Amino acid sequence: MIVLLYFDASVTKKNKELFMKYANDSRGWGSMGVIFKEIGSIAKPCVTVFFKTNKELKKIFETVDTEFFKTQLEGLSVTDRTDPSDIKLYINVQNWNYPPPNGIVRELQLYREYLTQHELGHAIGKDHPSKDLREFCHPMTQQSKPQRC
Repeated sequence: MIVLLYFDASVTKKNKELFMKYANDSRGWGSMGVIFKEIGSIAKPCVTVFFKTNKELKKIFETVDTEFFKTQLEGLSVTDRTDPSDIKLYINVQNWNYPPPNGIVRELQLYREYLTQHELGHAIGKDHPSKDLREFCHPMTQQSKPQRC
């Protein structure tokens, strides 16, 4: 399966290169035949990737139930599959640059690898093992049991 990615202007060249490197890591979704390709036009992407601050994400999702946002989404990266023909992947740029201290992965490169694989898993239709969005999917779970994450 080939998944076309379009990067919004909010993504720097360096972050785009890193994201693509982590996206196509052979230990991740690539081991299951998924290939992520960057395209230069927004005309036909499968997924549009944004890098946004906490403040920007809060504004984007302000129409979501406030309590749900505060307990489930605030401070996280989000993949919006509301419209399957227009999937949006929002990377929380603060976390991208400084992994959350209470997160499961604290080393920067490992966190970025995890985050990229995790959110792309959502973009291709994989969910968390439970309905509690705070429950993190371990990257190896994603790779070995994609139907659950």
